[in-house]
Amino acid sequence: MNIGEKIQEHREKNRLSQETLAEKLGVSRQSVSKWELSQALPEIDKIVAMSRLFEITTDELLIPKERICKSCPMLDNIKNLINENPKIICQAVTTMLKGEENDKQKLAILMTALGADYAVKIYKHLTDDEIAIITMRVSMLSKGFISNIDVSTKNEALDEFYKMCTDILEQA
Repeated sequence: MNIGEKIQEHREKNRLSQETLAEKLGVSRQSVSKWELSQALPEIDKIVAMSRLFEITTDELLIPKERICKSCPMLDNIKNLINENPKIICQAVTTMLKGEENDKQKLAILMTALGADYAVKIYKHLTDDEIAIITMRVSMLSKGFISNIDVSTKNEALDEFYKMCTDILEQA
C-alpha cells in the first residue's frame, strides 16, 4: 500500500471528503486527489498535519507495512524502556537529532523498527521541528534514498540507541 492509498484510507476512515481534508490542510482539493492517485507527494508539514488529524504516526503514512522491521531482543528492550521511562528515550532522541547525519539515519531506522504504537509515544514528547526531521529521514529511508540498511545496520543502530538510553539512565 503506497502513501496515496494510505491517505485515502485514513481520510475515508475519518469520514472526510477530499474537500474537507484540503481545507484542514490549507491545500486545494486537486492536491489531495493527486496525492491519493500517487501523482504527487505531500510536503513534510502536510504529512505531519495529516498524521495528527488522523491520530496516527507519520510512519503509518510513509512506510509500507511490509518494510516495517520485525521485533528483535534489543528492540524489545527499547520498547520496555519507552514504557518505563519515556523521558529518557526522548532525551536520547533529542541527542541523536543534534548529532551527525549518521545519527539521524540511525534514528530513522529506530523509529521504523519501533512501529507506530511506540513511535507515537516518543513523538508526543517532541517538538514539531524534531518530528519533521524524523519524518523526513523515515521518508528517505522508505523511498530508498538512504541505502545500505541491512539487518546488521539495523541491529547496530538499536544497540547504540539502547546503550545511549542506559547511559542517560545511569547518570540520572
